[in-house]
Amino acid sequence: MLIASSAIAVLALMLWAASESKQELNRRILLEQQHLIAELRNTSKQGFHILQERAQQLEAVLPLITDEQSLQRLASSFDATIIDGSGKLLAGNNPPTDAKAQQWQQALLANGGEYRRWHCHQRCELQYFSVHDSEAAKLTIQRIVIDDLMEKLDIAHSANLWLVAPAADSLTLFYQTAPLPTPFSSSATSPPLPPDFVLIGNHRPQAMWRWPLQNDGIAAELWVAMPTQQSIAAVEQVWLKTTTYIVVTLTICCAMAIGLIWRPLLRLSRQARQLPLLATSNQSIRTPQHRLVRDESHLFAAASQELADKLKAQRHRLLQQTHELKRLVQHDQLTGLNNRSMFEQSLQQTLGQLGRHLQSLALMFMDLNKFKEINDTMGHDQGDQLLQQVAMRLAATIRKSDVLARFGGDEFVILLPEPGGQHQLQLLADKLIDSVIEPIQLSNTTVQVGLSIGITTCNDPQCSISQLLREADTAMYAAKHSGSSCARFYHSSLGKEDRQAQALDSALAEALNNNQLQLQYQPMVNLSNDDIEHYQALITWPAAPEAIRQGAEVIQQLSNPKLQQQTSEWLLRQVLDTLDRVTVNQMPCRLYIRAADCHPELLRQLVLCCRRDNTAARRLGLLIDEQDYLDQFAQIQMELNLLYQAGVAIALDGFGNSLGALNQLSQMPPAMVRLDAKFCSGVSLQNGFTQSLILMLHKLNIKVVASGVSDADDRRKLQQLNCDLAQGPLVAAVLSEHKLISQYTASSHL
Repeated sequence: MLIASSAIAVLALMLWAASESKQELNRRILLEQQHLIAELRNTSKQGFHILQERAQQLEAVLPLITDEQSLQRLASSFDATIIDGSGKLLAGNNPPTDAKAQQWQQALLANGGEYRRWHCHQRCELQYFSVHDSEAAKLTIQRIVIDDLMEKLDIAHSANLWLVAPAADSLTLFYQTAPLPTPFSSSATSPPLPPDFVLIGNHRPQAMWRWPLQNDGIAAELWVAMPTQQSIAAVEQVWLKTTTYIVVTLTICCAMAIGLIWRPLLRLSRQARQLPLLATSNQSIRTPQHRLVRDESHLFAAASQELADKLKAQRHRLLQQTHELKRLVQHDQLTGLNNRSMFEQSLQQTLGQLGRHLQSLALMFMDLNKFKEINDTMGHDQGDQLLQQVAMRLAATIRKSDVLARFGGDEFVILLPEPGGQHQLQLLADKLIDSVIEPIQLSNTTVQVGLSIGITTCNDPQCSISQLLREADTAMYAAKHSGSSCARFYHSSLGKEDRQAQALDSALAEALNNNQLQLQYQPMVNLSNDDIEHYQALITWPAAPEAIRQGAEVIQQLSNPKLQQQTSEWLLRQVLDTLDRVTVNQMPCRLYIRAADCHPELLRQLVLCCRRDNTAARRLGLLIDEQDYLDQFAQIQMELNLLYQAGVAIALDGFGNSLGALNQLSQMPPAMVRLDAKFCSGVSLQNGFTQSLILMLHKLNIKVVASGVSDADDRRKLQQLNCDLAQGPLVAAVLSEHKLISQYTASSHL
């Protein structure tokens, strides 16, 4: 079968080569024929153009001729025939005598113009008839013999040319470049119209054809014989290629035939050696494709390859699962950062390089401010997006050599080998804070968070990981207690402050469980008539430790946000209990409670209480710190709207510290604002700043409360500035819960 197919292929190649050779030869001859015809036409145009220029020159000279002798010399020099208006020959050769020439002479003499033609009689020539306005001559006839033009064609194409006029019994030869071949020397035989091959002399066959020449004389033809050396050389190249193809084909066929005998045995031997290696390596058994004859080795190779592919796919899956497990162990799934375990490994390796390759390292412990509120109010999906955005911003700020990890929740840590001095660390911390506090666009809204950073450094390779983390965490909590996004460096006194804060939180938690807290109410007095309009609920702790500052609110001094929320909830329950125990008609005043950090959960509980008891809403007020109101307005706006619609009075506390809250006053005007204590005494009352705040708030129909009034002059000045209400030891004393209840019960007024 292979031998037969090889023979068929060789035969097809030979037929193709023969066909291609003949087509190539015909193409070359046809191209030369077209070039020759085009050049003959172009040469004819050039000849007529020369005759036309001679006629113009003759026309310019004729008016200057005065005698017959000069006219004869002029005709001789131009090889022209000059005729007068009656058709009489004046000078030069005799005019053509054929009928067509006579007709054109009469027509031109009568109408003017010009006439050009080929004419073959005794010789072939170009003739140009032109009419002139000269008195000496009327018609001139110019001639060019065709010999010069034919020589140009012969030089251009290196072909043999004959211009002949075949007749029945003779052959007139006008022009030739070589002797006429013997087969065509008589009139009985002439070249074919389409090109054909003839043998001329002992040379190779030449392509010969004839081309009729249109003229006004006897019928003439142009015979052309073109050598075919180049075309035959091209054919020889084709045959050479064909021979090469045949040799290559026979070689391939022989190799295939030999391969059919010993290749199967060789494949079986190689496959037998590879089969045990499939389970332990990535080797595979290749299956020969597109074989005309398939034997047992192909089946064995196919089965082995299928087994190898399955083993390879299983190894690939195991490798992917191993990489994924390693990634899950070392990286945080949400942010893609290193997790705590991977970070501690990096920290341990860096500690081992201290003293050898590194001089020092630094650790930054970071915590997001107000993340819990956003996560609770907007949902965990939004919280996850926030963490991802923060992680990207932090990663874009640090160096490539630094290690960033998510430590857990909203906490991040950074390991900095060779951090530089404290100044460089402070600059980096400022950059990190600036990158995080920029507004963050989530899917549904835009939020803003803060960042607290604790920094510790180490140059001792004996330092433990737990000690470094504890120091950075302590510094971070110190930064967080400062109340704004900032960074703090660890020092030994921070540990003592941290322990004091933890002890304070523990003591308050115990006080809550043992009902050791008490409630007092500070009056808000109208400065114009000294009437009490409202009360503010205050938490007192009789058994408070010395760490509680005298005169400050208990909730504001707590460091644990969860404990702050629990204390605020206890305050809300106590105030509601007070409202239940007083007579509604006897107490027109509102009881204001201060919302610590505007916790959304506290606001939601307050909304539920107002829905259960409509009368309680009209007797409650909510004091919100101005900075908290500004930072969390977007998160708590819905709860504030519900409280406002239920009848709860909303008031801003500490007003004046951040005038950015003015933008929200038009969206939800509070019932009143309480000025910060620094604007209610001293220079602020003298420089007009407090007066400007009061005037602006009155224009918005908002009442103004002065806090911490303890001087009679300050009270008088506030009264002159039309301040509505005031609080302080000079204005009214604080009432205990029992005294307030007894003052506003029905039995006390009987």
